[in-house]
Amino acid sequence: MNPLVSKFIEKVLEPIKYQKMHSHIAKELEDHLELLKEDYTKRGVKEEAAYQKAIEEMGDAAVIGHSLHNIHKPRVEWSIVILIAVLTCISFIMLAMWNKHYLESSYAYDVHIRQIIFIIMGSSFTSGVYFLDYRRFEKYSIIGWGIGNLILLGVLFFGITVNGMTRWLRIGGITFSAVHLAQPLLILSYAGLIRKWGNNSIKTRISLGVAALLPIALIAIENIFGAIVLGSVFLVMLTCYINSKEFKGNTLKWISLLYGVPLSGIVLFGAKV
Repeated sequence: MNPLVSKFIEKVLEPIKYQKMHSHIAKELEDHLELLKEDYTKRGVKEEAAYQKAIEEMGDAAVIGHSLHNIHKPRVEWSIVILIAVLTCISFIMLAMWNKHYLESSYAYDVHIRQIIFIIMGSSFTSGVYFLDYRRFEKYSIIGWGIGNLILLGVLFFGITVNGMTRWLRIGGITFSAVHLAQPLLILSYAGLIRKWGNNSIKTRISLGVAALLPIALIAIENIFGAIVLGSVFLVMLTCYINSKEFKGNTLKWISLLYGVPLSGIVLFGAKV
């Protein structure tokens, strides 16, 4: 990188506190400055002077940095946080009232403690997901997909059956829903796999379809609603990708295939029934 460009980018990045965005912003600035430099060199300006003029055209580095900081800094939607907190408190109060009237005091105490633990775990996980830069997860998408499927397979072989349904796993005395644990991993994995395989050959696109359908089929064995939710999320994600500029293919053709094949199957199945 040209020293002038490097120094300019460093000044721009100084006010930006969100470190995860630094590499992306630096790349965009470098590309833009290179384009401006090329424009000046075509007019006969020497390379070093062209870089200087390109930087001057960009403007004050500190001003740009503060503007980008305001755009990219993580924002907390306090209205949503407050709403979730209120709903959590209401649910906890309702559970406490129900336990008081219908459970023995010792068992009710254990239920309260477990509820508090689950609230803390859920809040921590949600906060982590809120500030997660999903692009960093992209290179681990296959690993995440594998872990998600292992969880779903684990509940089939080692799951706890309640009321004739095997949906839960127990680890260290804590029982949790396998579907609810696997779904976030699978959704993040879908995002990476769609970008990795969605633009290549027919073979890789078929691989993407298989990768999407396998966990949906595993969930459907015991939880058809969970399978519908995961399948719907995948369809929405893939539709957005096909409609984006990143997709290299016939948009109408692939949208027709994406929705035409499942709808045809539903119609044929309905006709037989």
